[in-house]
Amino acid sequence: MSSVGVAAAAAAVADAHRHEWAFVLAATVRVTRDIDLAEECVQADYAQALTSWADGIPARPGAWLTTVARRRALDLLRRESVLRRFQERSSFAQGRRVRVEEDGGYEGLTAGLDARGFLQVETVKGLRTVLSGGVRGMD
Repeated sequence: MSSVGVAAAAAAVADAHRHEWAFVLAATVRVTRDIDLAEECVQADYAQALTSWADGIPARPGAWLTTVARRRALDLLRRESVLRRFQERSSFAQGRRVRVEEDGGYEGLTAGLDARGFLQVETVKGLRTVLSGGVRGMD
């Protein structure tokens, strides 16, 4: 890829849109199984192509667009999956009486997970983070 102007990049994106949109969208829908999410990813990648292709138009624009759209879709699906699992664990870890066997042992109520995924236990002395195992339910 060699450096081209913004006008040439815009023309290449417009040409790719006319000839490749349906193929790029179909490939992305196969990954997401959700046409709305796939359209969002494809649109974002066409917009990204306007700036990225100013440095040089790829030899196969349709392949570039398909690859970038599918990767963006996979990233979004993974992010949603991680967020969903974190929320499930966090809601599970709310309000249970536990005994923690580390630091001499103490009892408290679980207060959810912190940003790193560690269990937060509310004790008489305040909020504590359980960094390792050794938690036993008392319910």
